[in-house]
Amino acid sequence: ALAELHVRGVLSDGRLAELRAALGELTSRTLDDGTSKLRIERRAGDDRLQRLIEQTLAGGCTVIGCDTQHFGLMQVLESIEANAVSRG
Repeated sequence: ALAELHVRGVLSDGRLAELRAALGELTSRTLDDGTSKLRIERRAGDDRLQRLIEQTLAGGCTVIGCDTQHFGLMQVLESIEANAVSRG
């Protein structure tokens, strides 16, 4: 599943590096309004989203929202097919 956290506050390159070191793969994008979206992939039962929220708050950011997306069978199959095609 994907989780995307929408935050307000400064996320320096150093802070993002700390988050990646603690959580593994993490993508970040800054929106036109100065807020940021942090995206992680997580598995059922892991605590990565909770840790991301806690560490983001501890860094002085405000959480505006959080969206999660679960993968269905069709999405998994499409992802496998796309990887197979890209490998040639």
